[in-house]
Amino acid sequence: MTDSRDFSTLSRSRAQTTPIRPFNGDLEAQSPQSQHIGSPIHKVPSSPAESVKRRIHRSSTARTYLPEHRGREWAPGQEPGIDPNESPEGDLPSAIHHLVEDCDILVVDFSVDYIELHRLKNNSLNEFLQIPRPDWVACRWINVNGLSWDVIRLLGNYKGLHRLAVEDLMNTRNRTKADWYLDHTYMVLPLQKLIHLHSDSDCDSGSNSDPDTLEVDDEKSGKNTRKKRKRGFWSAWRKSKSRKDRDRPPQPLDTPADLHNPTNGFITAHTSPSKRSPITQLRTLQRYHGGPNEERIQFMEKHSALASKDLCVSVEQVSIFLTADETVVSFFESSAEDIETPMLTRLNTPETILRRAADASMVVQGIIDAIVDLAIPVATAYQDAIGELELDVLTEPEIRHTTALYG
Repeated sequence: MTDSRDFSTLSRSRAQTTPIRPFNGDLEAQSPQSQHIGSPIHKVPSSPAESVKRRIHRSSTARTYLPEHRGREWAPGQEPGIDPNESPEGDLPSAIHHLVEDCDILVVDFSVDYIELHRLKNNSLNEFLQIPRPDWVACRWINVNGLSWDVIRLLGNYKGLHRLAVEDLMNTRNRTKADWYLDHTYMVLPLQKLIHLHSDSDCDSGSNSDPDTLEVDDEKSGKNTRKKRKRGFWSAWRKSKSRKDRDRPPQPLDTPADLHNPTNGFITAHTSPSKRSPITQLRTLQRYHGGPNEERIQFMEKHSALASKDLCVSVEQVSIFLTADETVVSFFESSAEDIETPMLTRLNTPETILRRAADASMVVQGIIDAIVDLAIPVATAYQDAIGELELDVLTEPEIRHTTALYG
């Protein structure tokens, strides 16, 4: 005989006698707010405006989470790649039409016995490509400094570049890789070099004279003496302000030159560690890998291990195409001259291996070798910074050294 019990009556009686207590807890913290008497009460913002005030210093974060190089109309699942044969009125990403830049194009035709150089611009490239390649040319190197859609489209049609490779060329955040296609190979890698940050004081660096010091010729002794000039309040204030501006790291530039990725801007810097080198707009290592958070990028730039020496590391993407007809097409964002100079020196010397081989694969090897050589001063600079930090930690340890470890 089974024993069956009915709990429905008991449940109904408990439901009638036991009142339901309202839950007065914090769902996110999973703990009641009034559990302990006398505990501090955290005020919950009553309006969105109050919550914004609490994080006003975190407003400079990501503006968008979509790949901006594909345009605003991008959606997951679209046909990959960018076809250079597509007409300007065709179905091209909107970001492509804004990729306009004045490019410097170098074409080197050479063989074992002869070499010929051509300097071209955007408007003269199409006319040059219409000329048949001479029979004596054993190898052709086309080097482009700058990314512009009109140049990419012309060269893409000229060599039949694959649409996936063209898309990777225009997306300047690719990992190092090599892709093999039917009649050409695509290689992409970063170029890293040590640069000097530019400031207003660099313009006056050639002069060692102090603006507050006067040179006076002593008629009696015939000697040239230096006397201190008396400065007023406003003169002292201006000098103090210029010194503060000089110590402040350069800020990102919102200029038309920032065409490759509007999220990560460029800074004004010298093209090498020397102050005498030309000034241009370069992307720092922190901006290349920093992502869309602008505030984090500026913090990492300010506290970089090389910032105290006015040095920085610039990074840009280099794309190289090696075709089956002994042609090399390379694209640089801004540092093509750093590679052209040593390459042309070797090509203009008949005794070098690069010239005697007259082989496109050797040209690719020379470009990659020059890019690797540019990274050697970067490693040396960080080695010196790490040595100084190690010495400070061993002799005078401070809490600020922990922050310097992330620079």
